[in-house]
Order: sequence, then structure tokens, then C-alpha cells
Amino acid sequence: VALFAVGCVAGIIASGAVTPGDALRERLLTARTPGFGSALLNSARFPLAALFFAFSVLGVAGIPSLTALRGFLLCFSLTVTVRAFGGAGVPLALASVLPAAMFSVPSLLALSAVSLDSARGLGRAVAGAKPLCGTAAASREFFVKAAVCLLVCAAGAAVESAGGGALTALARGVISRAAQA
Repeated sequence: VALFAVGCVAGIIASGAVTPGDALRERLLTARTPGFGSALLNSARFPLAALFFAFSVLGVAGIPSLTALRGFLLCFSLTVTVRAFGGAGVPLALASVLPAAMFSVPSLLALSAVSLDSARGLGRAVAGAKPLCGTAAASREFFVKAAVCLLVCAAGAAVESAGGGALTALARGVISRAAQA
């Protein structure tokens, strides 16, 4: 969680280096709501990566890096959108990111915790030491947690593909009214 927060702060700081131009504003205003398959891939890609890292000693470094990267990308995209449209961009930023993120981020953090335990256990086993927590990836509890996290991501994808368009259209209306005023 700490590295996710560090990634968020870094994303906010890095967004200051981007100067939103007309092309970026146009792209943000014309983005379409993804279909369920695309939304599912978008929502589950980081939790799936954490799941795959659970079966590798590389997960000890990869999972914390993954959570920091997710925090960075989330806050970077939110901040750039707000900078592109000023205060009127807040609804668009939240409507375009929040529906999926409110499902996928908790899933990523929960799955990262159990995956990191598994990767540490594998690392200790490879090094010849007795694993502190066993190989959690081989347990039924691990697979149940992974399945629940991925189902939560699927729910987020359903919300994004079904209702995300309405939220984004509402936010675009706020931007249009702000531009006319």
C-alpha cells in the first residue's frame, strides 16, 4: 500500500511535466466507453500480473513495482485530465477512471499481499531456507482469494462498460457548459 501511495504522489508530480494541448483535450473528450472485454482486460491486467508474479521469485521485486506503477498511472491520468480542463475536468477525470479503479485497485492490493507472501516463500525455498509462510500459491486459500479478486475486477468491468458511458457523457456536458460560460 505504501508503494501504491508513493506511485500516486510520483504520478501527480510527473503530470506537471505534461502540457495539455488541444489534441489531448480532443482525445479525452472523444474517448468511447469500452466494451466488456476491453474493460475486463483493462481492469484485471494489474491483478493478473500480481497473480503471475506469485509463482516466481521475481515477484519479490515485481509486485511492489507493479503496485507503485498502478498508483503512478492512476494519479497521472487523473491529474493530466484535470489540468487539461481545469476545475471542470474533475468530473471527467473521475467518470473516466473511478468506475473501474474502485474495483481493480482494492483487488490489486489484496492480491498483491498474498502474491508477495507466495513469492517470498518461493525465494526462501530457492535459497535453501525454510519458507516462513510456506508456498501460499499452492494453497486452496490462495486460489479462492485470487478468484474473488478477479471476480471483483469483472464486476468493475461490467460497471465501466454499462454505466461508464453515462457518467462520462454527464462529465462532458459539465465541461461544455464551463467552456460556454
